[in-house]
This record gives sequence, structure tokens and C-alpha cells, in this order.
Amino acid sequence: MENYFSEEDRNIMTALAKDAVERYVKSGKRASLSDVPASLMKKLACFVTLNYGGDLRGCIGTLEPVGTLYESIVDNAIAAASRDFRFSPVTVPELSGITYEVSVLSEPEPYTPSSAGELLGFIKDKGLILRKDFRSAVYLPQVWEHFAKSEDFLSSLCRKAGMSSGEWKDFRNMNFFVFNLLH
Repeated sequence: MENYFSEEDRNIMTALAKDAVERYVKSGKRASLSDVPASLMKKLACFVTLNYGGDLRGCIGTLEPVGTLYESIVDNAIAAASRDFRFSPVTVPELSGITYEVSVLSEPEPYTPSSAGELLGFIKDKGLILRKDFRSAVYLPQVWEHFAKSEDFLSSLCRKAGMSSGEWKDFRNMNFFVFNLLH
């Protein structure tokens, strides 16, 4: 895939997320950027991930565009720092140790596998949304670095959705949507 964003755009996105978190944690105010590149004014979905000491510290995003990419980065960065239910809000002393990752997503596309083997091969290195009944969960493509096998990725995603770990084997009764990162 060719580069969707320039290196400068990616640096601006990371700096924007960092500024949004720092400004919000220190003052409760929302960040504002006056000279926004045109590439950040597109309507694109994104996630903002915060890490502290190599561990996840917050991750919030949207799977479909909500406003401009610029607005989504600011909103998701603040939410990752203050409203990720898995963590307490980020504190001022933590700010110097936080690293930021902005993941801009392609539009999720429905995927209907014809076999378990096809499913296991097709999803490798992609982002995946899994839905069954009223339960769903999502993993970004970079989550693959934590799994050696597609079976383990799917089992973990099922557990995240509140299902049994092997429930993905009943793939004909599930809905899958795949997406990639826009680099």
C-alpha cells in the first residue's frame, strides 16, 4: 500500500495527540490547532493509543469517521487519557513517560469466510471487528504482534466480546469486518 500520509503528517498527528492529552490533563481544556494540514481535515476514523513504560495506558477510537481526522485525534486522545474504563485517568506526573500512537483506519469491509481455514488465513495482519448477536469486539492490526497464531487472535477477540474462546469456530453465525491502517 502506498503512503496515504507523509511523514510530516504522521508527526503532526502524534504531536496533536500529545498536546491534546497534556493540555487536558494539566488544565481540563481542549487543544486547538490553527494551521491544520488538509490531510487532517478529511473524514477518517482513528484510534489513539497511549502507552506508559511499554504497557497500554489507554486506547479509544472510532471505527467510522466522526468529524474530521483532526477532531477525532483530539477527542480520542482526551478520551484515551481520561475515559478508558480499564484505567484511571492519566495524571500530570505520568505525562513525561507516555508515548502516543495514532492509527488511522480504512473503512471496515464485510468479510464472509467460506471455511475456518480461509478465515484464519485471510485475517492475518488485518484489523478485525467480530459481531454475534449483540456482542462485538475489535482489534487493530497492530494487536497481531501479541499473537503467533490466527486461532489465538480470534480466541482472544471472542473473549473480549464476552464469548467463549472457541466461539469463532461457529463462524457462519458471526459477522466479520476487516480493515487496514492508512499509512
